This record gives sequence, C-alpha cells and structure tokens, in this order.
Amino acid sequence: MESLARRLVLTAKAMRAHFEAHLAEAGSSLTFWLVLRRLSEQDGLSQRQLAQHLSVEAPTLTRHLDRMAAEGLLVRTQDPADRRVTRISLTPAGRRTHRKLVSIAEDLEQEFQSLLSARDAVVLERALTRIDQHLEEVGARAVG
Repeated sequence: MESLARRLVLTAKAMRAHFEAHLAEAGSSLTFWLVLRRLSEQDGLSQRQLAQHLSVEAPTLTRHLDRMAAEGLLVRTQDPADRRVTRISLTPAGRRTHRKLVSIAEDLEQEFQSLLSARDAVVLERALTRIDQHLEEVGARAVG
C-alpha cells in the first residue's frame, strides 16, 4: 500500500496540473490566477507584500507582473508616501479576467465536490486542516 503522504503529494500535483490545464485553455496560468485573486481581495498591495502573500521571491514575481502589465491586467504606481514602494492594482481588464478565472475555479470545485459524498467532503476538509495546522506548527518551531 502506498503511503498517505505520497498519495497526498501525488494527488495535489495531479490536481494542480488539472487546474493549470484549464487555466491555460483560458489563456492564463496559475501564477496569473494567484496574483489576480490576491489583488481582487486586497488591491493596492506593494510588490513586496504581494510576493510575501504568494510565497515567491520578488524577482520571480516581477517577471509575471511585467507580463501582466503588458497584457493590461494590472498597473504599477509609486506610493505617494514612499516613492521606493510600488503599488499594484488591477485594471478593469484584470477584474474581468479574474471573474473569468473564478468561474473556471468554481467549475473545478464542483467537479471535485461531485466525487465525494457530503460526509466524505467534511472528513477530508477536517483531515487536511489538521495536516495544514501541523505543518504550520512544525514550520513555526523550525523558524523560532
């Protein structure tokens, strides 16, 4: 029997690939989705804050933001209080793209939910929450 940890990793990888394939069909990517989703929740984040929220290095994020700005999905502006800080905001086109990608994410959520009974979904949610909490605690202890 395969280990639970290995099954979780492989399932997460397969789910990510499935999601990325659907995003690619819509002309987008997982990184674009994550940036658009975060900015739709909190527009005007600094580039540093956005990188921290997405757990990526600033130079990596910069390449994606350059492309997204070139596609008209977001704009960068200098913070009037601190000219060293660059703020990122969605454009109307970015908001439209976000809504389109939300629809894709919701369709995929329904697809996966349809595979589980209501009870199975609750049990899985609890189990994943416990695993996430454990990993956060282990990470906090390693840092602290």
